[in-house]
Amino acid sequence: MKWVEWLTWIGEAGHIHINGTEYQLHQAHWHTPTEHTINGRRFTLELHLVHKSIDATVAMVGILYKIGRPDSFLATVRTVSPEQLRIIREAIYDLSSAIHMLYCH
Repeated sequence: MKWVEWLTWIGEAGHIHINGTEYQLHQAHWHTPTEHTINGRRFTLELHLVHKSIDATVAMVGILYKIGRPDSFLATVRTVSPEQLRIIREAIYDLSSAIHMLYCH
């Protein structure tokens, strides 16, 4: 089963610099199982931190998770209430449906 969860920031959420270009953190999403492997090994969870420059160039940072002690960042995300999570999932579904309509029809 493939699962993806998204978070999108509005406003300043941090940035990175690559070769003199600043990329603002735009969104984060997780995949399970992972999309990428290391030495043929697939991990349980993969985080993508999506950054965009002023000219809309994308820089992605990927983090592969190994099951172990709790992750402090994920622990803060889990504080979302069930109602907030329902609203987020509905918004993601609506956005995914709209994107599908735009690109697949």
